[in-house]
Amino acid sequence: GAGPASTTKSLFWQKLSQDALAKSVWTLKGLSAGVEGSFFDEGDRAALAEAFARRAVRKKEPAEGAKEKQYLPKNREQNIGIVLSHLKLSLPELKLALLQLDEAKLSPDLLCGLQSILPTSEEMAALQPLLRPEGRPAKLSLPVQFCLMTAEIPRIGNRVQCWLAAVQFPEHIEAVEEDLATLEEACGQLHGSPSLERLLRVLLTVGNILNEGTPHGGCQGFALGELEKFAAMRTTDNSSNLLEFVVGRVKSKEPAVLAFMKQLKAVAQACTLSFADVKAALEEVSAGMRLLYSELNLREKEKADFAARGQEVPAADAFSAKLGPVFAKHREALAQAKSRLHSLEQQVDSLCVYFGERPLAEGGPEATELFQNITSFGKQVELAVAKAAS
Repeated sequence: GAGPASTTKSLFWQKLSQDALAKSVWTLKGLSAGVEGSFFDEGDRAALAEAFARRAVRKKEPAEGAKEKQYLPKNREQNIGIVLSHLKLSLPELKLALLQLDEAKLSPDLLCGLQSILPTSEEMAALQPLLRPEGRPAKLSLPVQFCLMTAEIPRIGNRVQCWLAAVQFPEHIEAVEEDLATLEEACGQLHGSPSLERLLRVLLTVGNILNEGTPHGGCQGFALGELEKFAAMRTTDNSSNLLEFVVGRVKSKEPAVLAFMKQLKAVAQACTLSFADVKAALEEVSAGMRLLYSELNLREKEKADFAARGQEVPAADAFSAKLGPVFAKHREALAQAKSRLHSLEQQVDSLCVYFGERPLAEGGPEATELFQNITSFGKQVELAVAKAAS
């Protein structure tokens, strides 16, 4: 059988086979016998054994009560723990702040963080056995305790979302209104710019002169997207382009026309705005208010149910008392923004028709595209004017 376990570390070398040893220096020179016994005396052997003693591997015994069952994935627990550390509230304090909608303790930024760590339905299903006090271990991690606390607040996800919608409404609706105002002003400017219209007339005339006698001649109007072609058309000697030619003639006869972009400042600003994005932003604000309205109605129903059972609504819950007036206050502003959006859609369709384009609903360009075409052309004109002056 196997001998006693070695008390020293092993040297893991590769031994030569007998065939390899036969003609090797180990055999030929007698090295295999090692050194004489007196070379390593008892003291040397003891020193060697001490220097290379095999350490006994001690198995770490878990501290009593330290081992916890993993109810949530580790990364999820870590994320929840990070957000909770920023809240700087104990769980009882956090619960009370949520019930009272305490803005002094939960700012919009903290609410957004809190919203990101609310447990999912799958996570709550996994924690279901812990919801009963008798099934709850004595020691649970803070993230798990947080998840269990959220179950004590009815529809906490909707509560936080409604609260956020209410406190962020002024900022969000103001941003939407500013964008609507810019788009409205841009539509108005583009719809009534005498200088731009005069320049378009000149460009049409020049194009028709060049195209005379060809299928492209006799043009009565062109899409704004065609404006870029005037700068792209080079002269025969490649020293200039058609737009620079036009600018030179207009500058000598009607120079004020070339400053048309000064009448279209809002158009340049509107280039960075997407009508679809503004519409989506307003819909997001509207969705928040719809959810708030639904929750307020549900609270009234619950209040009636409590009364029917001879019970009182929990005094700590300030949802209806605080958010009811907020909804009433913001409802009119939301209605006005929706009305402005509808009116703007009609303005954009009118603008498309005004410049010979199809309305957006019929596959026409977005307002932003029209604004970009004009702004890009305006920059080309400015470059041509600068070149003519040099």
